[in-house]
Amino acid sequence: QERLRHRMIIELPPGGFSFPSTYKQWLIVDLVYAIEWLKTLAFFSRLRECEKIKLVRNVSQSIAYLTAAFDSYEQRRSDVTIMPDGTMLCQGRYIRNGWVEHDKWFGIIARLKALKVDQKEYVLIKAIIACDPDDAIFCAESREVLQNQREQFSKSLFSYVLASRGTEKGPYAYSQMISLVIWQKHSIRKLKNMYLLLTELKIFSGKAFNCKFLDDVNSV
Repeated sequence: QERLRHRMIIELPPGGFSFPSTYKQWLIVDLVYAIEWLKTLAFFSRLRECEKIKLVRNVSQSIAYLTAAFDSYEQRRSDVTIMPDGTMLCQGRYIRNGWVEHDKWFGIIARLKALKVDQKEYVLIKAIIACDPDDAIFCAESREVLQNQREQFSKSLFSYVLASRGTEKGPYAYSQMISLVIWQKHSIRKLKNMYLLLTELKIFSGKAFNCKFLDDVNSV
């Protein structure tokens, strides 16, 4: 375990770093907002209770990080995710070694900027992420509901991108937006694996924030 601790590449805040007095536990706040937004979608009420819980675990982090990144990209023209009080959890440093952290704070925005994603495209991408049917816990009926809803959002995104970007650039832009959905899912999977490893080694856990909620959201 000790050897593994030293080999793990994790970026930590510089010495003497302290949060401002206005700081909130933004990771938790954003996750709560993401879950509340997820509950407003029409299909959510059609799922069984165990399926609702599993869907929240599967997609809430993707939604939360995408939302924070898009706000920083659109409102602040930033290359790094900035919290509402101006806090940068990586202190604005370009993370060279911690690739899981890099994807979280820089990687999403880099892809949004490259695609020049607008507000409507962002909303539809987020909705597509929310309708993830890929889990064995979903019964056939629920999986069909999620799949049909995802296809509807995907068709809406394709139609909008084609209309706004034209037949020459639209199809490629759409394919890259779908790739963003897939990339985000894989990034969150790596993030969860890292969280579980850190928890197992007692380096970090949601208990550090007095919040079992983080442990639950990061469970697989």
